[in-house]
Amino acid sequence: MSTELPPVLRLPLRRNGKEQACEPCRKAKMRCDHSLPNCQNCKRRNLIEKCIYLEAPQTRPKSISKQSGTTLSPKSLNPAQINAYSQTARISAISAEQSPTAGELWKSTIVKKDGDTIFRPSAGFYGPTSFTAIFRENESQIGPLIDTTCNNGGMADTVGISDSLPQNTWSRTGIGVKLLNLIPNQATCDRLMELYATKGTDKSFHKPTIVYCMSSLWSTFGPTLRHPRKSKDLKDLAELLNRNTMTVIPYVEEGDVWLNELSGLKLRWEMIGILLSTLGFVLLATPEEDQFWSTQSGRRINRREFAFEMKECTDGCIKLSNQMDNINTLMVALLYRRNILESQCTGDSSLLLWRAQGELNNAATGLGLHREKHHNLITITQEMRRRTWACVFSTDKTVSAFTGRPPNLSHRYNHCALPLDLSDEILLAPREQLDLAISKLDDNGWNTEGNVTAATWSRAVMIHCLVLGEILELSLGSEDQYSSERVNELKLKNNRARESLPPWLYLTQETPGDSNLYWTCFTLRLRWLHCSLLLEQLSMRHPPHDQQHMLDIAREMLELTVYMWIERDRFLERTYDYDWMIMCYGIPASGVICVELLKQSKYPHSSILLLPRSEVIQNLSMLVGFLDWVRPTAANRQLCGRMSAVIKRILDKVLEPPTIANRTDTEGSADVLGQLMEYDFGQIDAGNFDWLGTVDWTQGPFVDMGLENAGFPQFS
Repeated sequence: MSTELPPVLRLPLRRNGKEQACEPCRKAKMRCDHSLPNCQNCKRRNLIEKCIYLEAPQTRPKSISKQSGTTLSPKSLNPAQINAYSQTARISAISAEQSPTAGELWKSTIVKKDGDTIFRPSAGFYGPTSFTAIFRENESQIGPLIDTTCNNGGMADTVGISDSLPQNTWSRTGIGVKLLNLIPNQATCDRLMELYATKGTDKSFHKPTIVYCMSSLWSTFGPTLRHPRKSKDLKDLAELLNRNTMTVIPYVEEGDVWLNELSGLKLRWEMIGILLSTLGFVLLATPEEDQFWSTQSGRRINRREFAFEMKECTDGCIKLSNQMDNINTLMVALLYRRNILESQCTGDSSLLLWRAQGELNNAATGLGLHREKHHNLITITQEMRRRTWACVFSTDKTVSAFTGRPPNLSHRYNHCALPLDLSDEILLAPREQLDLAISKLDDNGWNTEGNVTAATWSRAVMIHCLVLGEILELSLGSEDQYSSERVNELKLKNNRARESLPPWLYLTQETPGDSNLYWTCFTLRLRWLHCSLLLEQLSMRHPPHDQQHMLDIAREMLELTVYMWIERDRFLERTYDYDWMIMCYGIPASGVICVELLKQSKYPHSSILLLPRSEVIQNLSMLVGFLDWVRPTAANRQLCGRMSAVIKRILDKVLEPPTIANRTDTEGSADVLGQLMEYDFGQIDAGNFDWLGTVDWTQGPFVDMGLENAGFPQFS
């Protein structure tokens, strides 16, 4: 992983534009070399722990005010706060019934020090082929293992994780102070969280937890974060967050315990990152006409720049969490949210996103989210692990299908059950209410009331992506893996996956058009059609094949994509995702239709395929309007612009065929459209739209349709 810091987290600058000196050098009036993490002067003087870089430092010490109790030094807290503060540096013992079994989940090692029991995080999940597998499988006979899970590969030391902080002070405290300075003020956070609570649809994390932790942030640390913010107070808060992040999140059963472990004086950098990424999501979904933007200033009046700043802050929280060397479910959820925010800021074809997706996949499997044993007792911790894994796995397949690159995760190694279709609120309820809600689910784990929850979406998408993963194996694999029998088997499996959904998740005329349920049914229908289209593409490799069925699927996909634009006012909170949906669903469907239109324009009486010319041309024209409508600040705006130009040229050719004169161009360059008319479109297979992969996303648009050696002209 790259260690380069985001621009917002680099060394602070003085008014003259030069880099700020570290505190020891500044106070001693020595020349600082600004090296990171510690300058050479501090290394020579053994002042590494004090070598930090503060923005706008104060040379003269300030007198202690009456409100100095708002700082986070343990000495300034009351006895109750001191007790809570100390608890952030150690984790109470977890009962054997609650803790994961050996080798099953992210296991922690019990360490005794001065009579206290604390937990040390292990190096990660160890599977059945690991070097410790035989010992763990027979742990009941040979006794507990000597700790071999420390990260350096050797024997674990006897120092507890809460006893001391690493010496790399700047990399923790300096970045932390900078991050805390960038948190928006309370009025901005309250307004965005109000929008999130009423209109937000969070599928990757627990919505009530985010709302509670944001409220807890300001109720607990409001005086510290109130403007003007003081570097000393922020430094104390950053050190508290560092200590909290170094502890292991316990496996809990009760909802109130879950909230307490992630909020208040136990707040962690991972949770700060999740809160900031949430603000980024809400910013992208807030219309530019909203009065909220009139309350902002500077770069933050621009929606995309504000969201991108929150994304960079999220990156900083990830770097701080990585330094603590404590991967957990909260950390994986943060990585996932960073990736989604990255895609909405930089585009779904960005190499940065692809690399970040690999980091996310490695963290999820390193934590062991892919392998879960059966638990009789359903808890919020267990359900959050399942939801997180479902989101990670589904995103891996979606990004892979979008880019045409092999996925990193395989369905063959998935041993995690689907999350139960329970609402976010019920997971926080007392045990009796949670058990009652579980008893009301059907035999497959779906709710019987027709409610759309975050778990509903995670379950449904995971079911489709399990099939999509198998489709990608054939589509992106070698030719010797292909067989017609395997394709037919996947077609049946794709249909069974759709039939396994409850009836109220089918898109019908009776589906309420102004509800979250409609959007869920709408997108699930597109996902199923996308899998069907990919399977029809596979069938085209070896005739005989039914091209009509593929055209019908493409027509429906195109119609739904256009409908999304026509009814865009109905889904104002979803418009930030439109550019991705066009590229993922609308463009492949339009490619199939465009190839068949070109073929029929040359031989209008030879094709036996039914393609309503008026309908598809109107839909293609509206698709062009949809592509042009995508706002310039959208992440995939450049891709949409290039594909718009491609479809426009094809429509021009279909609607206005030029008159061809037999002539020779003395300059050696033939008329592009003239060559297009002279080409024999009978050679084009309507099922072959691999030409979409030849569109240069950065230097186009052009089309070669994969027929370079057949004399087919290129658009340029």
